[in-house]
Amino acid sequence: MRSETIKVRVLTALLALTVCASVLFAGGALSPACADSAPVTATVTFRASYPGGFDVVDKKITASSDLAEKYFPAIAGNEPEGQVSFADVLVAAHIKKYGESGVTANLSMENSSYGTSMKKQFGHEAVGMYYVDNKALSKGVSDPVTDGQTLAAGTYVNSWNDLYGYFDQASYTGTAGKAIMVRVNADNWGTPLAPQDLKIYAVDSQGQLAELPAKASADKDGQVSLTFQKAGTYAISATGSVNVYGKGGISAPFAVVTVKAAEKPAAPDKPVKPSKPKTNPSQSSGKAKTVKTTPAQASAAKTSSVKTEASQDAPATGDETMIGLWVLLLATGCAGLLTVRLYMRKR
Repeated sequence: MRSETIKVRVLTALLALTVCASVLFAGGALSPACADSAPVTATVTFRASYPGGFDVVDKKITASSDLAEKYFPAIAGNEPEGQVSFADVLVAAHIKKYGESGVTANLSMENSSYGTSMKKQFGHEAVGMYYVDNKALSKGVSDPVTDGQTLAAGTYVNSWNDLYGYFDQASYTGTAGKAIMVRVNADNWGTPLAPQDLKIYAVDSQGQLAELPAKASADKDGQVSLTFQKAGTYAISATGSVNVYGKGGISAPFAVVTVKAAEKPAAPDKPVKPSKPKTNPSQSSGKAKTVKTTPAQASAAKTSSVKTEASQDAPATGDETMIGLWVLLLATGCAGLLTVRLYMRKR
């Protein structure tokens, strides 16, 4: 009897512990490491510029929401829960370029009173330009990002007076030999400005700025006319100057220009030459051809001519012949009557 009582008490205690554990887990009292959900991912287009070119040129980067705190635990409290941040993308881009072992050597971020503070990216230390779809981040690199967005990280060119530069379109299309209009803007906290001293460059396969194979002409409003002579696809960037907080430059913008071949003009219709009229050899010489006839042929021709004239003078047959007969009978009757009358006078 006593052993049965002990078994009941043990089972009751185990049941109570199970209920308590369930309540604690539901209330979030367990360790955060146990309660964390699986990280999410986002795929974006990413570029990073520096004076003279790009460290990364419009690459597809897939980042998970746990990367930034994994490599830089001090900023974990700044990261958005369950979302991919700009900082996560920065880490993913460095992994893609340098491998996991090269992340902390080229990228550095710290916690500060205002959030995550960037110290270095792609080995550059004068950093601080971070944009999503050409709009400045509101919370710095801790801002969340989503699939399909375009992210840009910039390194200052000359000084802290530099502004973020961008084209008004991500891509342009035109025809060889004809002007293609592009516009370069500089962002001043949401207000686009026109950079001065604009120069357009090509971006080579290494991300370096190179000479542009096109005629370029810029105005004071940031608008540039580009004329390419050959069809093809060209990656372009630009340099320029601004003077808002002091003299500065712009971070390297990026766009793609697709140039189509010029249409060939249609060939004019060939004139149709009039055909020459066929002429008798004798006519082409301009001299009448003399036909020689024999005496027999001449006689036959004369006879034929006489017959023709006679046939033209001869009375017609048919109705005309009947009329002639009636006239003859009438004349004969009149002559007879005249003879009879003369005879009667003589008597």
